[in-house]
Amino acid sequence: MAIAARIARANPTGLDRLEVDAIALPFFAVRAQPRGVAGAADWRLCGRLARMLRDGVFKGELGEHTLMPSMGRFGATRMFLLGLGDPTDVTGPTVVGRLTNLATVLFQAGAKELAVAPPTPATAGDVTAATWWIEAIGMSGHAFERVLLLDSDGALEAGRNELSSAAKKAGLTLAES
Repeated sequence: MAIAARIARANPTGLDRLEVDAIALPFFAVRAQPRGVAGAADWRLCGRLARMLRDGVFKGELGEHTLMPSMGRFGATRMFLLGLGDPTDVTGPTVVGRLTNLATVLFQAGAKELAVAPPTPATAGDVTAATWWIEAIGMSGHAFERVLLLDSDGALEAGRNELSSAAKKAGLTLAES
């Protein structure tokens, strides 16, 4: 049975409506204000993510991962901050390989229902970053029960055909939202 992925709105209100056990927020190693989905999560956490980045508690270094509770601030039980390393090395295969390894970390941590965000700071369009996640989840071989592709600005809905094609190649299905 193929894993079904869905697109979910990820503005602050959309984050409130999530019903997943884990949200994955990947970061490149850049000290910058979280944007997109990570920015919305940071808003709900009263700037906690921005402070962690500013203070070097989390740096986004390759292979770095931090588990933290969502503190009931949105509809995911826990959050994983995931390091992607050097932001200048963002070829598709490089990032997909890194995300594949991080998908394994998430699966081994017991994540079954997963919401995934584009990397921050964004270096590619949300659709491109979502296809990276789709490829990585497919390549990981882990059977997540449900995967939500978090869309902060409507770009994923606009790119649904491209995402559907990527999902099919990866052995996943892109279900209606």
